Amino acid sequence: MLRRWLLYLAVLAGCVLFLIAYQGWYAWVILIAALCLPALGLLVSLPMMLSTKLRLTLPSHCTMGEPVPASGEIRAFLGMPLFSWQLLAGNKIQKPNSLLPTDHCGVLVCRPVRVRIYDCLGLCFRIPLRRESHRLFVRPKPIPVSNLPELERRLSHSWRPKPGGGLAENHELRLYRPGDSLNQIHWKLSAKAGKYIIREAMEPNGMQAILSLTLGGTREEMDRKLGRLLWLGNHLLEKNLRFCIRASSGTQILQLFPDTPDALLLAIDQLLEAPPAAADAPTDAFYSPWLYAIGGEPDEC
Repeated sequence: MLRRWLLYLAVLAGCVLFLIAYQGWYAWVILIAALCLPALGLLVSLPMMLSTKLRLTLPSHCTMGEPVPASGEIRAFLGMPLFSWQLLAGNKIQKPNSLLPTDHCGVLVCRPVRVRIYDCLGLCFRIPLRRESHRLFVRPKPIPVSNLPELERRLSHSWRPKPGGGLAENHELRLYRPGDSLNQIHWKLSAKAGKYIIREAMEPNGMQAILSLTLGGTREEMDRKLGRLLWLGNHLLEKNLRFCIRASSGTQILQLFPDTPDALLLAIDQLLEAPPAAADAPTDAFYSPWLYAIGGEPDEC
């Protein structure tokens, strides 16, 4: 932009020198034309400039460390003007197509800044432009937790017949009852016993794990807390074990009950935008034999 204005000023200075040297009427015409040139360029380009819109084309979520370029889509109904812009991601200015800072999980608020629209001569004029912000949820990476045998044993010590039967890790043998599916008959045992024996699929008896954590600490600690929460939630869902997330946030305790992997990711998104626990926030005094407290220590396993 500065180079174009300097070039225009040089042309204007040349017109003034030409007027001083020749003093002809055509020299005045050339000087007046040069003075009116920016206004004429703006007048011609104004409809095109006013129809220009910038829309950010960023994803709604990504995984921590995933490369996400700063991208936007420029639209104009009456032609495409020269255009430049930058992106404010959090508190960092990003150039278009540069990678956004996704090193830590959280909510990254992105907003276009330093938006400049040029006329047909390449001269910059400030035109009001609607700028919409965009929120990018940077989700954690799952961090495995190994000390769970006791938690799983407590949750799984009571079982009930699985509605509809089907595949399951545990089964119970019993006598055939009218209405049972023939696919459940254990034919070898039935032949030995002389009676129909059913191999019935079993599932946990509705006990619920409590995954507890406190929102706050350094960014590395939050990465570890939410990464362990993501791994634990998916692990319990694979085992068909119900669980509740209890998170100390702000001045309250949030309770979330995800029952699918997608619901778990949405629950983590809620935690990402929740405020950290205040100093006077109530501590989670809830006790359950199936409670698991998630910490952010680097050596926790």
